[in-house]
Amino acid sequence: MKRFLIVCLLVGALMSCNKNASYQFYAYPGLGINDTSWTNQNISKGFIDTIEGLFGIPFYTATFSYNTDESIRLNDSLQIAFSSNAFADANTNIPITNGNIKVDVDVLRNKGDFIKELIATTSTKYLLASAGAFYVQISQNNNPLIITPAGSFTLKWQDASPNTNANFFGLIPLANIDSLNTWVANKYGTVSTWDSTNNGVNKKGYSLSSKITGAWISANAFLDTVTTTRTRANVLMSSANFTNKNTLVFMVFKNQRTVVKLNPDYANRCFYSLNIPIGSAVTLFSISIIDNTFYLGNTDVVVSSANKLSLLPQKATLPDIFSALNNL
Repeated sequence: MKRFLIVCLLVGALMSCNKNASYQFYAYPGLGINDTSWTNQNISKGFIDTIEGLFGIPFYTATFSYNTDESIRLNDSLQIAFSSNAFADANTNIPITNGNIKVDVDVLRNKGDFIKELIATTSTKYLLASAGAFYVQISQNNNPLIITPAGSFTLKWQDASPNTNANFFGLIPLANIDSLNTWVANKYGTVSTWDSTNNGVNKKGYSLSSKITGAWISANAFLDTVTTTRTRANVLMSSANFTNKNTLVFMVFKNQRTVVKLNPDYANRCFYSLNIPIGSAVTLFSISIIDNTFYLGNTDVVVSSANKLSLLPQKATLPDIFSALNNL
């Protein structure tokens, strides 16, 4: 039976923290901070680069022996285990046969953390309920490693209500006016649920197995948008100054881990999303940069049929936005 790896000075080290939010504003080239016009071209990379990475997300670091097959506990509800002797140099494909391995794991579980990384829980136009997303990297002496064809790793974490319909997804980038990336189901991993009782204490959760490193992976389930009545949700900004050149708008569902990045509608000067179930309780959340000033939109609404929703952004500091994200 596998034992939990006791991470100490002799066998490694374990660290958990948030990637620090610096609260320092750096305008990347091409930001166009005074540009309040709408565009029917791709979203400005300068704007995206400026927003992305401003806020910290949870991450964990551990070291362990190359030939261990024990589980490493990253926090009270998350652990990772690797096949023994399952590592190779990423550049030469030469197997690793000695020494310690370092693993870094970025974690998206809170809805606000998905927004911090500008990652929605959608697969093209379809909505997903996410059980969590992870970015796993492995290295030795600062040299990147890969998992060998015969190897794999398994993430296991607790969840009060695991969804048995969850499947394995990978994130791929997109280059269009509507979206930055999308989740795609693929065959390079598996997801299962577990339920155990020990000493009268019941725990439930997910197990995700894969060999993909250096990319975002997740456990997601498609929302039921077939038997539910759906609508296109349209969000109008309170001022014409808030456009798709300087604003990102998200719809965050109250009762599930679903975060939708709204698409810009150039013709109607609004932001929208298809397939939103009518009656959904959601939070509309926007981040804008105009003339070196940040603006935050944050309001709760219930989606009704063919309605037009309004969002009123206000001036905000980076700590204000960070706090609002953590409370979604």
